[in-house]
Amino acid sequence: MPTRPPDIPGISDWRPLARGGFAAVWQARQETLDRLVAVKVDQRTLDSETERRRFLGEARTAGNLSGHPGIVTVHDAGILTDGHPYLVMKLCPAGSLSRWLRPENRQSQERIRSVGVRIADALAAAHAQGMLHRDVKPANILIDSYGNPGLADFGLATASEPGSPEGITLAYAPPEAIRREPPTEFGDVYQLAATLYALLSGRPPREPIGGRTSLDDLIDRLDEPIAPLPGVNEDLMRVVLDGLSPVPGERPTAAEFRDRLAAVDLTDGAQTTPGPGASAPKPSPKRGRRLGLIIVGAAVLCLLAVLVGSTAVYLYEIDRSVTANISRGIDLPVDGPGGNKRPMKDPQADQTLDYVLIGTDDGDPKLDRQGRSDSIMLVHLNQDRDQAYVLSIPRDTWVTIPGHGKNRINAAYSLGGAPLVVRTLETLTGARMDHVAMIDFQGFVNLTEDLEGVTVNNRKPFSTHSYTFPEGEVTLSGDAALWYVRERGGLLSELDRAENQRNVLKAILSKGVSAEVVTDPLRFTRFVGNAAKRIRVDNSLNDSELRSTALSLRLRPGNIKMMSVPLGKERKVNGQPVHSVDSDQLAELSQALRKDTMAEYAQKYPRG
Repeated sequence: MPTRPPDIPGISDWRPLARGGFAAVWQARQETLDRLVAVKVDQRTLDSETERRRFLGEARTAGNLSGHPGIVTVHDAGILTDGHPYLVMKLCPAGSLSRWLRPENRQSQERIRSVGVRIADALAAAHAQGMLHRDVKPANILIDSYGNPGLADFGLATASEPGSPEGITLAYAPPEAIRREPPTEFGDVYQLAATLYALLSGRPPREPIGGRTSLDDLIDRLDEPIAPLPGVNEDLMRVVLDGLSPVPGERPTAAEFRDRLAAVDLTDGAQTTPGPGASAPKPSPKRGRRLGLIIVGAAVLCLLAVLVGSTAVYLYEIDRSVTANISRGIDLPVDGPGGNKRPMKDPQADQTLDYVLIGTDDGDPKLDRQGRSDSIMLVHLNQDRDQAYVLSIPRDTWVTIPGHGKNRINAAYSLGGAPLVVRTLETLTGARMDHVAMIDFQGFVNLTEDLEGVTVNNRKPFSTHSYTFPEGEVTLSGDAALWYVRERGGLLSELDRAENQRNVLKAILSKGVSAEVVTDPLRFTRFVGNAAKRIRVDNSLNDSELRSTALSLRLRPGNIKMMSVPLGKERKVNGQPVHSVDSDQLAELSQALRKDTMAEYAQKYPRG
């Protein structure tokens, strides 16, 4: 395969991204739309007319599947004059899941499970169209600029003759592919299960520790049982091993695999697979993300304020960076029949703004219907736009979900998506919610890299995930910042963790508006644009309203008050802990939200 960029009309500005045994990947510019794309050129040549027709037919099917959020968008496909097939795809700058195989990048079981659900759903959609992938592996699952995983390379593996192992990665290949049997949808399920096994363990299921897999080695081990991984949730492990069954007909379909993964209980008390010398798994970082997301809500508003504080010389560039990177697609609820009306604004306080912030693990829009929210917050802006109040609503708050009775508030997300979350909060508070946004917390913390690190004053030394944070000033960036704000347990209490999160937020905001950053137009624009990439808003929040809101703000970090909705004592419902709301104080909160008297409420209840 040539090492020079291919000659494709309408594609220019080539830059090599990656090269492997099967293909070369380039970053390039699609001239008609002036956008960056990824171009993947396969090493194989399609010499017969049958092969060419098969590839182009599969590429067209892949293009029709591109609307699925778990599939990387295919913009174009073709065959070069020398016979090499190529795909023009959405550029995914965060790379592939191959990086998750390294010990320092290992992900939580919950994160891996969520990827499995998303990719299984993508495979189910492809199988419903009669299309197979045939090369599911970590390297073919890409992370886009919003942190969302998507399956790439539909159409490339199928360019080979059916039943041929050419173009298939041996370490993830199902036994029937090694035996050159015709491919089926169950082969894709096996490869996805092998991918999840690798993400959980760091290596594919049949690869020996410290060694690579040859075809002869695989054939010798085809009938050997695959051992469960110690420390992995038992139910999750069972689903993965069922997908790795050597008999294709004994594996679940992609849709069944998706549903079984989604049903796995990954709470702290769930059983894990024991193993020789296996220690108890570390507490899930889930609660750490929830507390961190509260901070993100405030940061979103501060970023709008940052726009106002920027110099007029490049305000236009920053405005364009925000509007170009922020995404939409969330619906607000509509008034129902009869008396099922949404609350109205008080005429004396109709300039207040109330935002619902929904935090998920990866900002996956499919979670609107499939999963429970990881965090829910209400952000209230007063009419003068110089004060913001961030009210966290714990996920176990026991509330009335319209049309569904009593339940934990995070169930509203799975029962009716963002619109039902908005309805639930309006029922709870009696105040009208103006807009809704979804936040990617992990990506937001990674803004520390854009700022070339931020410095915090660490009060209590601790170590976690190969990072050591001594007492005193500590500079944080990327993964180190993420683990710093997530850590709890051991020497750190919940209050310590909350303090660490506040420190990181303050450091991000302080450096983001510092002279060092603001006077560097390229650096500042990149910082604000990348922050906008972590935010997804409702369809009614258009660029014009974003702009006018930003210009009306007089916020500074010190004007943002962190609070909680008023809660009563913890109790149990069906054996699970829940928190009821304090109805008397909630009535005062409702009045304050509707009458623009949150300053008085916050003075009376400093912590909410």
